[in-house]
This record gives sequence, C-alpha cells and structure tokens, in this order.
Amino acid sequence: MTRRAALTARASAAVVLGVAVSLAPVGVAAAPDPDVFFPSDPATLAIFEFNGDVLDSSGNGRHATLLDPSATYVASTYGQGLVLPRIDDQAQGIDWSAYASLLTPPYTVEVLVHPTDIDSWKRLFTHDNLDDNGLYYFDGGLQNYPDAPLAGVSLPADTLHCLAWSAPETPVNTLDLYLDGDYLGQVGRSYAVPTQAWFFMDDLSVPNENILGHVDAMRISNVARTGTELADACAASNTGTPLTTVPGPPTALTADPASGEAVLAWVTPASDGGSPITDYVVEYSSDGGTTWSIFADGVSTATTARVTGLVAGQAYLFRVSAVNAVGAGPTVATTSGVTLAALLPPTGETPGLLGGAALALLLAGAVALRLARRRASAPSVG
Repeated sequence: MTRRAALTARASAAVVLGVAVSLAPVGVAAAPDPDVFFPSDPATLAIFEFNGDVLDSSGNGRHATLLDPSATYVASTYGQGLVLPRIDDQAQGIDWSAYASLLTPPYTVEVLVHPTDIDSWKRLFTHDNLDDNGLYYFDGGLQNYPDAPLAGVSLPADTLHCLAWSAPETPVNTLDLYLDGDYLGQVGRSYAVPTQAWFFMDDLSVPNENILGHVDAMRISNVARTGTELADACAASNTGTPLTTVPGPPTALTADPASGEAVLAWVTPASDGGSPITDYVVEYSSDGGTTWSIFADGVSTATTARVTGLVAGQAYLFRVSAVNAVGAGPTVATTSGVTLAALLPPTGETPGLLGGAALALLLAGAVALRLARRRASAPSVG
C-alpha cells in the first residue's frame, strides 16, 4: 500500500499525551481483541463483546444493563459469552432502552447467538416489555410476531447463529432478516421506533419464552448493512477469526531537534489490528497542524526516524501512524511545536573567525603555493 493510499484509508484521529483524540465520527478505530468480530466504523452505535460485562466496546459509551444482575458468562470458542439460562419468571438478557430512540430506520442489529432450542417460542428482541410483539425463534425459523413466521426458513439447531435484522427506511415498518449474510426475507413490525430495547428476554407478563444458550457478540448500527458486510462479519465469526482493522496509534512520540532536522522516536502500537505492521507514516507541519507534509523515508518498521530538510529556527509539529494491510491507523502527535536550532559553528569557535586547526591548514597551503610559484619562475640550469 502506498503512503497516499494508507493516509486515505486511515481513521482520522490523533493521540496527545498518550490519549486518543478522535477527529472522525465517534466509533472510529476502536482497538480490536480476539473476541471482536464486528469492526467499529462511523455507522456503529454500539458493540457488545460480553467478556464479563455488557459495556459498549465501540468507544461510544452506549452501555447496556443486565436484566439479571447475577447473570454469568461462559468460556466459548470466541472468548466469553453471556449465558442465557431461560429461567422462567426471571429476567435475563440485556436492556438497551436508554438508547432505543437511536433505532430510527435505517438501522441494523447483528448478533452471534448460540441457542439450544429454536422450535418453541424464544424471543430475540422486544420493543415493549409488556407486549408479546417482537422477533422470535419459532418452529425452527424466525417470526416477528404478530406477523406470520418467515416462510421457507429452517435454521440449524444447537449451533452458532450469525443473525441480523435490518430496518430499512422503505418500505416502512419492515425488517429484513439475514443468516450468515444470506438474505432470508422481509417481515413486518408493529412499531416505527421502539420505546424500549430488550434483547434475549421475554415480556414480563408471561416470562417463559427466554432463550436457552449464550450470546457471544452484538453490533448495532445506524445504517442498513449490506449483505456483503454482514457476510464478511459472519465469515470471520464462523472461523473464530476477528476481522482485521487498522493498527492502533503509536505511543510516547518524542522529537529531538537539531540544525535543520529532528530525530523522532516512538513506541509500537499496542494493537496491530490483526495484521502485521509494515510501515510507519511520518508527517510534519510548520503551520501549527493546519497542513501536514509526509516525510519520504521509504518503507520501514523501525520506530525511529531522522526528518531532514527542515528550516533551522522554524517550529514544527510531528505525527506518526502505523500501517498494515488494511491501511494507516490513528496518529500520535507531538503536543507542542518543536523549534529547530539555528545553524551554528562548531563548539568552541567564534562566529566569523577561523579556528586554530583551520587557520594552520590555510597557512600551510599558502606557503606551499608560494614555493611552487618560486620554483616555476627560477631559471633552469643546463
């Protein structure tokens, strides 16, 4: 990947004093880990990994609440999963109702869920905890009650399901359903924007249709994801391999100024995004960060760089980003301008005067020149 292409692909962010400062829409460049299958991007509202909590790992801070505070987590092929115990008359699953108003079409919900029973009613999502309406497993398929079950759909039992339901802007009050990125069909829904957002929990009036199994991950987005996007995420989850993303930011950037140059050093990012780091992009700015120029230092994974060709006495900002096969990640930047030293004579010598060693060489050269001229003008002796 060229530097220009890497910069184009880079999530626009900076790191100041080791803290990432996002310049792009919230949700960009969240650091991946072995249990993340859904990458964060500008359309991401929240991501849940269920690694011992129900916190939003996208960086947006839209955390969920456990409906059963005593819920447990189970080790799985993909890290950990939230146990869905199907305890009748007891709450389970998660509540995201604080952000239900964000579920205005278009939006998409993707889940990695492992149910052990999909033949009887088992609810995946409800917009009202006192209402039977919602999305269910039923009769080996899916049903958005009170609509009829989705025709011709038979899901595999007791295995991981990479499910998605997407609410398009048109036609209104519909859901498009997907399994492993494959389109299953469209069903109706009885609400425009949900007043509540409960996942994996039945209603409170007859709470006996909870899912038995566990859920590994979930992503909620404010776009209607394409089948290709859904299939890519599902393919990664089905192999237990996270989708690769750009590297994290380098850290601890320092700049040591000299005459017309600066020596930079930094620490390798904590995350390579799931793909080896192949280069670092070094940039400098002489106008306080308004514009940036790339320093052409070739391709290298070294964590130092000598930036040359700068103007002595000028103040510069510097920033560095790591590059992998996906692109360039967020930058780490110097926090203030670094002023390069003015050009000075060697230490111990007076400006405008020759030092002792230089003067001696000059005098010796003058004497040699005079002797050569004298010999050339002397008459030859035959």
